[in-house]
Amino acid sequence: MRGILWQLTLLTVRNPWTLLAMLFVTVLFATVTGLEETERTSAFVYNESMEEELFQAKVERLQSFTDEVSFEILSQEERELIRTRQTVDAIFGLYEDDYIVEPFTTPSMTEMSVVPVLDQFYIMTSLTGETAEKMEALDSVFEVETSYIGIDNSEPFNNTVKNMFGWALFFVIYTIAFSVSDILQLRSRRIWDRIILSPSSKWGIYSSYLLVVFLIGYVQVMTALTIFYYLFDFPFYGGYWLTYIAVIPYLFAVMAVGIFLSSLINNLTQLSGLVMLFAMGSGMLGGAFWPLHVTGDFMYALSYLSPVRYGMELLYGVTLYDWSFDEFLLPISILVFIGCTFTALGIHFMERRGET
Repeated sequence: MRGILWQLTLLTVRNPWTLLAMLFVTVLFATVTGLEETERTSAFVYNESMEEELFQAKVERLQSFTDEVSFEILSQEERELIRTRQTVDAIFGLYEDDYIVEPFTTPSMTEMSVVPVLDQFYIMTSLTGETAEKMEALDSVFEVETSYIGIDNSEPFNNTVKNMFGWALFFVIYTIAFSVSDILQLRSRRIWDRIILSPSSKWGIYSSYLLVVFLIGYVQVMTALTIFYYLFDFPFYGGYWLTYIAVIPYLFAVMAVGIFLSSLINNLTQLSGLVMLFAMGSGMLGGAFWPLHVTGDFMYALSYLSPVRYGMELLYGVTLYDWSFDEFLLPISILVFIGCTFTALGIHFMERRGET
């Protein structure tokens, strides 16, 4: 077992290009999408009924009211063009004492960010004198929570964190699955049969291969998260070191699915198609590309079939959510169940193919 483990490690070190390519793509995608979130939200506003000078003054006051949103004025032509092409997800019409929202997607991420600012601005501008001063003083004491119909606000959300974890968990699927494919290549060359007939036990042979595959995926994910933490200063909310543990059940489950997929097919072309289907499906359903709370009920129900969902929950739990120990048990149990089931099925099918 030690000899096989050492040989596989040397082969990985001599040919690390898949690992390095996936690591580069992970960092690239997460950095580009994550750094975009550090910019202010852009809100496009238009004049609904006010005089032009009054409208300009209101937008200036609105801009000085917040640093989180950048307000940009739309002309009549620009407004009609946006309505036709829907190049943004929402625009806002300003009245003297109120506003309207024109969302083009449901729900609208811009609407979720801008509406609380507009609500607070119009409330404050409707007050005068001593009342306004008291409201400003109370604003620093009380926390205002905004809810939206059809959206779960029970947990905090940070899109930068979602991008960071989502891309890391998505691209490691390819690395692990194609690392497992080494067994497929050995089978096609009849080398695997000679390895099985060696003095080493089957348990030792499979364990050696799977341990190396697991470590390759683990190194990729943790290297990416380390780059995000130390180089780009992405938020981990004090849970950076716990991510070293939280990612283990997810990698085990993905490795098991990779074994299972490799046991079903005979060549790398077929495996590439299956891996792409599994990776894209798991990523889209599991929340790697967009937050789950913006999906419909049917898609949200399907997300429970994706290992990515549970991997994201574990990483959120040690960072953004600050979960207690009991809250980790369900996603860990599901991932371990997936890992054990698909590992057993994959090895069983491999053995059956070996007999034939």
